[in-house]
Amino acid sequence: MKKLSDALARAVGRIAFDTHVVRLEPGPGGKWLHTLTRGGEAFVRETQGVVLATPAFVAGGLVRELAPAAGQALSVIPYAPIAI
Repeated sequence: MKKLSDALARAVGRIAFDTHVVRLEPGPGGKWLHTLTRGGEAFVRETQGVVLATPAFVAGGLVRELAPAAGQALSVIPYAPIAI
């Protein structure tokens, strides 16, 4: 799995760790604006794309304003209460 994440980091160029995504919104020129927090400080980052690697219910909350039907569908996907 580390090979995949290392390859993604090289391709993307910059990955933010220990951040919380508060909001996603379309930006100028087809880009995306991400409102993030880290250590209690808010900041905005502009990117060319978005990859949501979160549980479905988290993704649903992030896309609800942009695509209400998709946000609702993602928010109700059931998860089994299992930990391995």
